[in-house]
Amino acid sequence: MPKAKTDDTSTAFTAVDLFCGAGGFSLGLERAGFDVRLAVDSWQLAVDSYEKNFKHPVLCRDLASMTGRELLRAAGLRRRAPSLHDVFHYRNFDVSSLRMAAELAGLEVPEWKRGLHRALPDLEDSEAQSLS
Repeated sequence: MPKAKTDDTSTAFTAVDLFCGAGGFSLGLERAGFDVRLAVDSWQLAVDSYEKNFKHPVLCRDLASMTGRELLRAAGLRRRAPSLHDVFHYRNFDVSSLRMAAELAGLEVPEWKRGLHRALPDLEDSEAQSLS
């Protein structure tokens, strides 16, 4: 089986084709400009066909037995949170929703930002960041 790419610095969108079959979806993704890093199917005949048509790795595995971390590793990708501040201004978001999303993702949320949301501490925090 070919090895996965390990540089994920490409500007193309990346994709992992789950339940890939013979590869019709992967072909469409590639034609649309996506960088398909990995395909997975539990049917060996589909995997054999897929391998003849694509250069990127394909696994014959039951997805129920794999973790997200295993999928990322097999695809040569690393888990990383997006830098939202590079793309969006914080005032475009409901801060309470972001706090809840951060907690669900297991990210550390400062104690004063938990529970009832108050705007003043956020404004003071923003002011302190802009002065530093």
